[in-house]
Amino acid sequence: MRLIIWKMKRLAAGTAAGAARLLKVAVLPAAFSLAGCSALFYPPAWFDEVCEKESQYYVKRTVENVRGFVHGEGRGCSAICRSAIKYEGYDFVEAEMKKASYTEYERLYVPGPGLYRFEEKPIGHPNCRVFEEYLASGSGLPLGTRSPGYDRFQHTCIATTPIKAFTARYRFDNETTYTDSGSSMLIRHIDKITDRKTGEIIAFSQEPVFSISGDRLGPDTIYCRGGVKPSISFLEILLPPRGAPAP
Repeated sequence: MRLIIWKMKRLAAGTAAGAARLLKVAVLPAAFSLAGCSALFYPPAWFDEVCEKESQYYVKRTVENVRGFVHGEGRGCSAICRSAIKYEGYDFVEAEMKKASYTEYERLYVPGPGLYRFEEKPIGHPNCRVFEEYLASGSGLPLGTRSPGYDRFQHTCIATTPIKAFTARYRFDNETTYTDSGSSMLIRHIDKITDRKTGEIIAFSQEPVFSISGDRLGPDTIYCRGGVKPSISFLEILLPPRGAPAP
């Protein structure tokens, strides 16, 4: 018992919220295992029921020759967008910027709210100005200049083009929600790929997890019985025409 409590304190150390939750968690002799830790304890009784109702994973079909897709995160060209057009063989990604209140560093290569198409273009393309200003604000270098250690878009840039409506047929959404009970956190991660023409959901995954610290991937995370369910990979469902470049 002392060993278990000690390990749980180590997991929550450094956060006031985690420490407060530890005081409310009942440690019991057996049940679900903590990820990355030998301590065992029971999550709330309702967690099993949530797992049975909400844990899902299915892929109905894959699609070939997908030039681009809509990404539904809502902050412009996020990491998924940048990776898709730079490394994974897609010609474009379309996305929305939803809120005007985002700061400069939260607005990802967009001037403000609206719908946009993002493509990789050679340095100097007129639609790359927002991208170049974003890089220059962090590096202090002139527009269009790259530091020697910057190897991602060394000779290219992300072109941001405003559009009136999305044109891509398929949409990839990924979302994580947090429900705080005061003593713990229920976290739900959802991935979904939708055919926008028919409305069909062609791939879907949802995984609820229980956590003391509130970190979905932390060492104190408790998964549903049977272990971690796979997440949807858009690259394995929406197959790009060029394929992913060789590493």
